[in-house]
Amino acid sequence: NSFVVLVGGSGTGKSSLLTCITGTAPCTKGSVRFDGLDTADNRNAFEAVLGYVPQKDIMHDSLTVEQSLTYTAKLRIAHDATRAEINAAVAHAIEAVDLTGREKTLISQLSGGQKKRASIAVELLADPKLFFLDEPTSGLDPGTEKNLMTILSKLSKTKDKTIIMVTHTTQSLDMCDKIIFMGPGGRLCFVGTAQQALMFFQTDSLVNVYNIIAKDPQFWEEQFAHCVESEESEEPEKTGKSELKERKTSGFHQFLYLSLRYAELIKNDIPKLLLTFLQPVLIGFLLYIVSEDDIFDIYESTKSMLFALSCSGIWMGLFNSIQEICKERVIIKREYMANLKLPVYILSKFIIQAFLGFFQSILLTAVFLVTVGKSHSGIFFDSFYLEVFLTVWLTVLASMSMGFIVSSVVKTGDKAMAVAPFILIVQLLFSGILFKLEGVGEWISYLTVSRWSVESLGSIVDLNGMKLRMQEQFPTLEHEAESFF
Repeated sequence: NSFVVLVGGSGTGKSSLLTCITGTAPCTKGSVRFDGLDTADNRNAFEAVLGYVPQKDIMHDSLTVEQSLTYTAKLRIAHDATRAEINAAVAHAIEAVDLTGREKTLISQLSGGQKKRASIAVELLADPKLFFLDEPTSGLDPGTEKNLMTILSKLSKTKDKTIIMVTHTTQSLDMCDKIIFMGPGGRLCFVGTAQQALMFFQTDSLVNVYNIIAKDPQFWEEQFAHCVESEESEEPEKTGKSELKERKTSGFHQFLYLSLRYAELIKNDIPKLLLTFLQPVLIGFLLYIVSEDDIFDIYESTKSMLFALSCSGIWMGLFNSIQEICKERVIIKREYMANLKLPVYILSKFIIQAFLGFFQSILLTAVFLVTVGKSHSGIFFDSFYLEVFLTVWLTVLASMSMGFIVSSVVKTGDKAMAVAPFILIVQLLFSGILFKLEGVGEWISYLTVSRWSVESLGSIVDLNGMKLRMQEQFPTLEHEAESFF
């Protein structure tokens, strides 16, 4: 039931220490123990009793407070929990952080302090024994900061929590049970109450402690170590009376609720959803406008239009997914600590995006082919409409997969968008349409989506069976078939 605060200036190692304790970064030496048990050897069980709120908010802006907490509860609470139990846990968490009345408010519409409290509510759902917070008061005004500190102090006393918080502010430290002052280089300079700190550093304000430590951190580290040695008495090592229980999770259970949450996020972002489905309609209509009357009859015009259709599918698939993982990086890290299965997370994203791509491909091919108003037999069917649609959908899926790879490698959405033009240029250069591919260029083309997409579309419409434009004037002119199609 202690409220402990790690205090120090920038670069003193506060957040680094917290990441070592929580296990998000490995310790280079020493160990972390909970009730006498080494947490490194009981990783999964330790994470089951741990709550962690990082500096950045760990909630989706497009969900309401209630929706966000409900989906998190379904992911973290035992999968056999009833709907009534989940609703009760959500209501209890909202009440504990004084957000009653804000249940239907979107996260994006909350104030900075309310977002921090909502993030704390997310962690309260699993009823953790240990609560870690990394600078939750950063960027808050003094009044909001005091209210948040009051809530945290109340949680430690009334909800049976041990709270460890990192901060660089000293305004409300009198609410804490214990203060840990750290100096540059990760030096431990003091542990004790606020009053003891004033006496130890011989000052009348805790704000002055920053400058006092900064002048000679090694001196204060040695002074505190000397005080500890003089007060220490031999005590037997504490051992846990009860073992930590490992938390078991169902991959299918996670997949179901991750997919539902992702679908909810897409549904709530109305402008983006409208753009997602308006884009293929506009592209299909634009393709019709630039198409020539002899498309699907003359080789050159048909080949150019199929290339444009392929590029459209690549564009849609890539931009649907290229920011989807990196923008949730902070949330993924926290949920991974709570035993999120990463393959399941990726699969949930892929399935929902595959459905979106399915409808986009229908709209794109339908608008284009219907407006053109021509049809030929395909490879397997009397009309090539279905085969063209399936090829465009596969193009979207493959491009979407490329987008997910980029999104998982880069750290921000801006960096992902910076990579996108390079990927598109590679697809254009090595499609086999703009340039004749030989040697290394041909080998590189085998790794592109555009080559296989264009080759498939050209084979479906039987490009090799079409006439060249010059053959209309010179019927005896021979047209050599391309092995590409």
